[in-house]
Amino acid sequence: MTGANDSLKSHFDSTVDQMQAIIDQQKSTITDLSTQVAALQSENAGLLASNTALQDTLRHTDLVNHTVYYVVGTKDELLRQGVVQEVGGHRVLFVFGRAGTVLRPAPDLNVSAFTPIDDRQITSIALPDSLHTYRIASSQNLAFLADSTARDGEFRSGRLRITSPNDFWKPSRFLIIVKS
Repeated sequence: MTGANDSLKSHFDSTVDQMQAIIDQQKSTITDLSTQVAALQSENAGLLASNTALQDTLRHTDLVNHTVYYVVGTKDELLRQGVVQEVGGHRVLFVFGRAGTVLRPAPDLNVSAFTPIDDRQITSIALPDSLHTYRIASSQNLAFLADSTARDGEFRSGRLRITSPNDFWKPSRFLIIVKS
C-alpha cells in the first residue's frame, strides 16, 4: 500500500507540476496580451485624435469651399470701398469724367467689404429696396437666376433668387450688385 501510495503521490506531484507550468505559461500569455491591448488602446486613441483633426480640417475646407460673398451698394459706395473700378470709355470735351465707362470688379477685392454666405444654404439674397433698379457688375452666370428680367444683368426686385447655386457661383465667388 505504501508503494501504491508513493506511486499515486508521484503521479499527483507530476500532474501538479504540469498544471503549474500551464498556469505559468497562461500568466505569461495574459501579460503579453495585456501589453498588446494597452499598445492598441494607445494607438486607437491616437487614431481617434487624428481622425477628429482630419474631420475638423474637412469641415473647415468644406465651409471655405462653399463660402461665397456678395455686396450691394451704389456705384460711388462700391468705388469708394475699392470693390469696383471703372474701365474703358473716353473723355468728352467739356464733360468732367469719362463717357462709356464700365464697372468691373477690382483686381484685389477686399473681403471685409462683402457679406459671406454659404452657397448650399442661401439661394435668395435680400436687396435693400425693391423700388430701385439693380445691376450685377460681377461675372456670375445670370442664366441661373429665377427672375428672367435679370438675364441682361439689370433687375428690379426685393430679392435675387438663384436657381442653381453651383452654376451661378462658378465664374466668381464674389457677387457685386450695383444699386441705381
